[in-house]
Amino acid sequence: MKKNIILWTIFIIVGIIFSIWTINKIRIASMLSSAQSSQKKWNDDSKNQNENYNLRQSYGLKYEEFLNKRQYNKVIDLCLNEIVRDPKHKGDTYVDLGQVYNEQQKYDSAIYYYTKAITYQSLNAKAYASRGWTYNLLNMDDKALSDLFKAAYLDNNYLFSLGTIQEKAKQYDTAIKTYKKQLEIHPDYKECQDALNEVIEKKKNGL
Repeated sequence: MKKNIILWTIFIIVGIIFSIWTINKIRIASMLSSAQSSQKKWNDDSKNQNENYNLRQSYGLKYEEFLNKRQYNKVIDLCLNEIVRDPKHKGDTYVDLGQVYNEQQKYDSAIYYYTKAITYQSLNAKAYASRGWTYNLLNMDDKALSDLFKAAYLDNNYLFSLGTIQEKAKQYDTAIKTYKKQLEIHPDYKECQDALNEVIEKKKNGL
């Protein structure tokens, strides 16, 4: 009787150990499978990112080539195809499209595409700056100031552009402050320093 109890106890212990071993084996196999799946996904994502980067670079080169040659229909088609191919960057591509129309002095179309860029990327400083400069060309100073202010807020490299529009609007004190802020960030910005000196002279002479 005692011998049987010992045997049953050993059998139960062995069974428990085997069950634990089996569970751990399944768990390890599952973890390895998950790790392999994650690694494969990472490799695929990395490959896709590299391919997309190369395609984006190719788009940029073709864009510059067509624009420099003033092949406007080609560059417009290129941009529209790129928006479909790479919707993740369509905000930037809409800005490119706006630049094409701007260069042709089709300002309403340019503003339309800059606005679409802002719709998709509300923090796109270049879109605000580009639309602001287009408003400036149309002598819509209030809208130009508003857009350049947003651009400079998002990217302080646009402070000089903002100061230029403020100077044009004869907001000399504000322009001086803006130019000085730009020079604090880029002390060697000669064009900005020249503009600052010029607006100080304008203010002194009451122009």
